Amino acid sequence: MRRSTGRFEIHMNTMGWKISNEHYAKWKKNVGKSFKAPQTRVAPMYLGGEKKRNMNAGKTRLESTAVYRRIIF
Repeated sequence: MRRSTGRFEIHMNTMGWKISNEHYAKWKKNVGKSFKAPQTRVAPMYLGGEKKRNMNAGKTRLESTAVYRRIIF
């Protein structure tokens, strides 16, 4: 749930995502007990602490394509 700092962009926090059931299960298994990520998330309305409006607000722009160890693409 961390927002972008304005210095660099964390795409999962600024663009929203949707992870397929297969990829989500594999990723969850690989990460282990500390896994807390939701399978679907929409982009937030604002970025950073400056209340800068996010042009992707309410959308999911990223979709999973693969899982490699603890990384999802």
